[in-house]
Amino acid sequence: LFHFSMDIFSLPSVFLHEMMKHVTVKDRLRLRRTCRAFEKLVAESNAGYTEDAGIALDKMMFDLDISDVSVSGLDIVCNEEVFHRILSLRKRLFNRISFGDFFIKTDGSTSALEFIQQFTQNFKTRQLSFYINNAKEIDNALKLMDEFPRSKYCMAIWYAVLPEKLVELPPTKKLGIYKSSENLVQTHIPIGLFYKMISLHKYLSFDYGYVILTFNEWNNALEMISDHKDDINVQFKMESETLVSYLRTHGISENSEEGDLTGEYEVLGNYPQDIHCQRDASIYLRFKNCRISITNIVWTRDFSGTNVEIITRK
Repeated sequence: LFHFSMDIFSLPSVFLHEMMKHVTVKDRLRLRRTCRAFEKLVAESNAGYTEDAGIALDKMMFDLDISDVSVSGLDIVCNEEVFHRILSLRKRLFNRISFGDFFIKTDGSTSALEFIQQFTQNFKTRQLSFYINNAKEIDNALKLMDEFPRSKYCMAIWYAVLPEKLVELPPTKKLGIYKSSENLVQTHIPIGLFYKMISLHKYLSFDYGYVILTFNEWNNALEMISDHKDDINVQFKMESETLVSYLRTHGISENSEEGDLTGEYEVLGNYPQDIHCQRDASIYLRFKNCRISITNIVWTRDFSGTNVEIITRK
């Protein structure tokens, strides 16, 4: 009977560092406590790839989720001491790490921005996602985007954002502008800016009241979306009565049937309201390269919001 033992640190450094890419963050915490050699290896090695991770913080809340490790609590006061302790631990756990999507939510403060800038050093992420509640948070997001120039960006804005702030945004993979329960006021987006946003962003979503289109602007928007070089998705809510009048002008009504052709439009489906099935009225159209889904439509006089989704597939 032979007893075989081996010093793992006699293995080539390249092998050890490759091995550490497959060690979870929680196990890295355990390994670094075993000996100084592992403590050094853990701190200097790459933590590999994690699909989703993120950090959310404000003055009275901290939430960090990376791989299989989470730190959260409403009683964690985000101050310089807390930031220093977390940064110190992060430096001991890995040198580099990669993500599919890294989510960021801050309170817009300078200290929060500086902390995240230091915390995400040597991070690599395919996508950077932001949850925005005020103009300062947009400013912070723009600065963080500069540090991840190769990433794709997603942003959900939950406040009455001013048009001039939207002009500052780089092209995004997904941009949503919504009304929060605390702030139901919204700013109408000028038509020129709306057209520009269509050209820049692959996925756009607007809450009711942000997009107001005249008949010609509706037609122009459809032409722009249809001619777009990429697959894009534009969603917004508009006044039902206004949209119905536009559709009727093009020969489309509640009596239109699947397969009907009228000008550049083709009716793909038209479904009346069904109270028993709790289904709102909807109509689906094709316009050139666009597929248009219109749901919650009221064909009679009504000022409620109708959902519009316009998708292209090249």
